[in-house]
Amino acid sequence: MRIKALFILTIFLVVVSCSSINTREPSANSGNETSSTSGNPAAPIKPSYFEYQQGACFGLCPVFKIRLSDTGHLTFDGQRYTTTLGTQERELGVDTFKALSELITSIPKEKLLNPRQCPVYATDHPSYSGIFEQGGKSVTFRHYYGCSGYAWQETQIDFSEQVFEILEIDDLIGWKRGG
Repeated sequence: MRIKALFILTIFLVVVSCSSINTREPSANSGNETSSTSGNPAAPIKPSYFEYQQGACFGLCPVFKIRLSDTGHLTFDGQRYTTTLGTQERELGVDTFKALSELITSIPKEKLLNPRQCPVYATDHPSYSGIFEQGGKSVTFRHYYGCSGYAWQETQIDFSEQVFEILEIDDLIGWKRGG
């Protein structure tokens, strides 16, 4: 008797849950969209931003996250071994975001990522990763400082150093990032 009741309850729950799924097609003007003054619908507003985070190593490597909006608003989150622990915010200006945009678009996307198979791999090094989002398009980047022996390794290290030259936040970090 209990098995029959459990079976009926299960069937009931499946029917109820399936009937509550919204199968309606989204309307043309749903979501985060705006209209232009001429009455034509505009594309969805996509926030533009740059995020960068550095991971830990076996030692005292700084661990932090950075987020820069397209308006130039910077949020720094020092997590370990940084001069500034916790959240610090600054206004860097729109030109800072534009400079990062120019830097990122000047480097081929594949050179912003480590190779699938690392030729020489050493453990206990820090890494950095992040994303740059602008105009609905994104570029991801990732580098492990213990991975070496490939052609674009210096490009990745230079990229990281140039990011910090543009952001001018060495006072928050305290010392050289990376391996």
